[in-house]
Amino acid sequence: MTDLSKGILIYWLNPIDERDYNNLVEGIDYEIRNPNMACPNTDGSPVNFSGAPGAENYEWLLRPDGVRVGVDYRIYKENEAKRPTQIKDEEYPNYSIFITEYGVVRRDDAEIIAAIRQMESAANSSVLSEGEQNKLTMMQAAVNRAYNLKLLPLTQDLQTVEDRLIEVANKANQNARNASDLIDIVNSGGIPNLDSGWEYDNITAQGFPFNS
Repeated sequence: MTDLSKGILIYWLNPIDERDYNNLVEGIDYEIRNPNMACPNTDGSPVNFSGAPGAENYEWLLRPDGVRVGVDYRIYKENEAKRPTQIKDEEYPNYSIFITEYGVVRRDDAEIIAAIRQMESAANSSVLSEGEQNKLTMMQAAVNRAYNLKLLPLTQDLQTVEDRLIEVANKANQNARNASDLIDIVNSGGIPNLDSGWEYDNITAQGFPFNS
């Protein structure tokens, strides 16, 4: 049901035969006199502005809510366009509609690349938590010392550390390659899938040296 409390009062700056309704510009073709004005008539009858200076240039239009488009806001941003129309409301045909249209435009390359870097950082944080990183850093010194002293083969605990370091490095390298590939798509003007290609690790390593 049409809500007559949602309307807008405009003042036309040019005659109707000079209006291009597909390319109207506020301040050139019309002025907004009241952006939130309820309809003066509750029965849907034509609005009469007689008695007001330039009465023939006033028009009250319905202002239905615009519907926003669901998009990936890491890549796109909304572009809002508002304009009067000659479209008549189906329920109250005496009133035309002032529409708000929501479109989307591609963000600048730098913004999209920043989002890619954030995704890479989040993926790497999943692969190696801060707590695990601190423990691995301490244990890596022991692994290095064992190699320097040729204490091979490594003990089971040190081998666990080395295996985990290799796994983390491989996943971090894959995330770096994926970020580079996505950035190449951005730089070529394409639209990357920011959620694809990342290496995650949500499994907490168990046992020494990863337990608390």
